[in-house]
Amino acid sequence: QIADLEDELGVKLFNRQPRHLTLTPSGQYLLEQAKEILALTAKTKSNLQSSTVISGDLTIAAGESVGMQRLMNIVSNIIQDYPTVKIHILSGDYEFAEKKLNIGTVDFAAIIGNVNLSNYASIQLP
Repeated sequence: QIADLEDELGVKLFNRQPRHLTLTPSGQYLLEQAKEILALTAKTKSNLQSSTVISGDLTIAAGESVGMQRLMNIVSNIIQDYPTVKIHILSGDYEFAEKKLNIGTVDFAAIIGNVNLSNYASIQLP
C-alpha cells in the first residue's frame, strides 16, 4: 500500500534499508500534513458534537513574551467562566502562527510587532 501511495504521489516516502526504514523529506512532509488534517478533523467533530452553548476547543498560536500576561489573564477568565472550553496554546513565531491560521488549525494568534494583518480580522492589544 505504501508503494502504491508513492506511485500515486510520484515521490519516495521512505528510505528502505535492511531492517530499517526512515522517512524521506517528502515522507516527513506528508506525515506533518496528515497530523494537521487529523487534528483539524478531530477539532471539527468535537465542535459539531458539542451539546452545551459554549464549549469546544480554542487553539491560540502565540510567542513567548512578557506581553502574553494579558492574554493569559483572558484565558484564565474563559476557563473559569466556561469550564467546558478547552484551551490549547501553541508557541511559535509569526510565520508559525500565520501558517496555522491559514490552514485552520488555530482560532487566534497573538502577534507581537509590526506585521501586515490586512488578511485577518484583528484587534490591537495595549
